[in-house]
Amino acid sequence: GIKNRCTTSVFHDVDVLKKYILANYIRTSTGGGDQTAAAAAAGSGEDFNASKYKNLGDFVEKEFDWSFPDDDLIEVCYGGTFAVPASRFFSDPKLEKDLKRFEQILYTSTANSIAPHFAERLWAAFLANPLNKDDSSTVLRIMDTFAGKNGSYMGTLKSRKMKHCESNLKF
Repeated sequence: GIKNRCTTSVFHDVDVLKKYILANYIRTSTGGGDQTAAAAAAGSGEDFNASKYKNLGDFVEKEFDWSFPDDDLIEVCYGGTFAVPASRFFSDPKLEKDLKRFEQILYTSTANSIAPHFAERLWAAFLANPLNKDDSSTVLRIMDTFAGKNGSYMGTLKSRKMKHCESNLKF
């Protein structure tokens, strides 16, 4: 079954998310946290951010003819699991161009690079229909705070106002 994770909304504060950066990353060979020598070497930080992006916002600005679809909120889809109608990929020539650029960046990135981490945070923003202003306002009204610390879920909205979440949230 699916476990409800009240602390990780799909909606993120755009300004906070733009500041996301990862210094390095060590992929482990098992779920237990044991790292192989190859993973340790790959995660040494060398060439992890070869393009010297300051943060996610800098990556978007330098690499794409695209801007965040909403000034306040965007969706983020962690783990690479999402569904999109095929028509969405080719309905907008500008988006199609940026998706091809995205593919090129990912294809030419080293196995352990910052680009896939940025990609994970941008897929939904690129492909989902953005919230309209009314929906965005509604989400912002129920929000109490967001994850502001640089880390995996930076920018994630949080709320105590969701009944099924009240006992699970600690701010």
